[in-house]
Amino acid sequence: MTYYETLGVPESATKEEIKAAFRKLAKLYHPDLNSDEKAGEKFIEIEVAYQCLSKTASKNTYDILLKIQRENRGNGRVSQKFENDLRRAQSKANQKANYDAQMNYKQFQRSEMLNETFLGIILKAGSTILFAILFGIFIYKLMVFLYGENEKNWRTHIGFIAMTFVFVLVIIFVSNKMEKIINKLIVGKPKRKKTMS
Repeated sequence: MTYYETLGVPESATKEEIKAAFRKLAKLYHPDLNSDEKAGEKFIEIEVAYQCLSKTASKNTYDILLKIQRENRGNGRVSQKFENDLRRAQSKANQKANYDAQMNYKQFQRSEMLNETFLGIILKAGSTILFAILFGIFIYKLMVFLYGENEKNWRTHIGFIAMTFVFVLVIIFVSNKMEKIINKLIVGKPKRKKTMS
């Protein structure tokens, strides 16, 4: 069964159609809303299919592999490269799906809102910018405390270069972690026990 068949969409489906099909099926099979013992497994299967088809790179890889399989023209190296790329995407999608299956449905909806909407992007970017401003003020106050208020003298101290370097590294680190931080604050930890492997 292909990922398209799993989601019940044609292979010509647009991103919007793929997303709509996923949302409909997610509501139907999310373990928080469906007490069937196989619902969790079905939900994970649906979300893995969606995650792989919703991202341009993994969808292109998947489509190329489908074409190679259908035409029985397995060029070893080329085919292997696409299979490796798809395996990485599937592994990442499977981790997310297992995590989402542990959430209650309201948490899952909040998580999707953060990851799929413009508001979520603004929230994550805005949080990173706010942190950068506050951390910049802290660094500035520290420099004033260490080297005085004359900013021209700062450039002669090795501490200025070190502080600038630390500032850049911290902002890069925080911007990479901001999505997880926001998710924990808004979505919270999963409320359901892990039932799938």
